Amino acid sequence: MLLASLMLSGCGWQLRGSTDLSAAMQVMHLHSQASERFNQHLRLQLQYSGVLLTQRADDAPVQLWISAADIERRELSVGSDGQVSEYELNARLQARLQRQQSDSDVLYEIEARRIFANDINNVTGTQNTERAQREALQQELANQLMRRLQFTQLEAP
Repeated sequence: MLLASLMLSGCGWQLRGSTDLSAAMQVMHLHSQASERFNQHLRLQLQYSGVLLTQRADDAPVQLWISAADIERRELSVGSDGQVSEYELNARLQARLQRQQSDSDVLYEIEARRIFANDINNVTGTQNTERAQREALQQELANQLMRRLQFTQLEAP
């Protein structure tokens, strides 16, 4: 058991969903205008990474500001019958990491994309697919934000 755990820790393996964030980000306040699904996913990832999320902004040395995610749907291809056969969903999110008593902010612009087929014979199925793809986009945006936070270096207070 000891040998197996040493080998796993030596190869860089870590629990899925946990991200090593700098010590300066261990206490954070989240200001988010994004959807509740995105916020829930991001909060869970932050908590898995050992971040304490405060209720009040004054209690945290770092604040994360997140704008509402903009998801745009556009037609990707049209079939020979003139019906749309594929759609593309493009999502964009802006975030800002602000440190108390510091003039330097870190800005993030995150983008994600999904493509799905339009089945003109199954409108309900297409709507369900689009809904699932929008939720997957929200999760992908949160995952990308966590990866960006992981590589952001802030000095400890």
